[in-house]
Amino acid sequence: MITGIMTNREIILSFLLISATAVVAYSQEDDFGMWFGTDGKYEVVKNLDIVLSGSVRTFDNTSKIDQFFGEGGIRYIFNDFLTSGTSYRLIGKLENDSEYHPRHKFFLYVRGDLPVSDFTFSGRAMYQRMVRTYIENDNDLVAKHYARFKLKTSYSVSSSPIEPYIYIEPFMPLFDDSEATIKMTRFSAGMDIKISRMSSIEAEYIYENYTNAEVKGMHIISLNYNLRF
Repeated sequence: MITGIMTNREIILSFLLISATAVVAYSQEDDFGMWFGTDGKYEVVKNLDIVLSGSVRTFDNTSKIDQFFGEGGIRYIFNDFLTSGTSYRLIGKLENDSEYHPRHKFFLYVRGDLPVSDFTFSGRAMYQRMVRTYIENDNDLVAKHYARFKLKTSYSVSSSPIEPYIYIEPFMPLFDDSEATIKMTRFSAGMDIKISRMSSIEAEYIYENYTNAEVKGMHIISLNYNLRF
């Protein structure tokens, strides 16, 4: 049961505020979707975790499932300030033939955290490699590589299960002929709601802004359940 200075009503109102932000920001030129996911962490030995996750993501005003995936990896905690990890993601992606086809993603990252009073400032540098199996042209045969840099600030509310946060994360193509230095930037505001010592729920609003003018911006409400074994 959630305890603290914020009541269940205040938690619900906080999430509704995030949802309202998405509605206010929404325009007819952009799209809207919802993400539903779960993450699990299991400590194999001290400081070494197995990390498993899964998600379903919708688009076209939540009327269609854009993709679903399962992901598995490992995370090593060097100390209170530095973490590194790697993972593989198997995706079912809706393609132009209206069928779901596999995509493969590989991630490698390092993350640093700096607590300052009730705030925590973090930075994550990630390498991402993506391979398609649905091929429409020669460009689809080439693996896509990205550098992702996530800057996040969270605030620990005293005696409360709520930890609000904001972050920004640009996606930068690597080894690509594209003239765009940044393909997409993700902006987010959300909260981590602690349910128990081992579990929490994340609720956030995300906006994805694409450099390519032909691609719509994306407004997203994301709900994620986190569990530590």
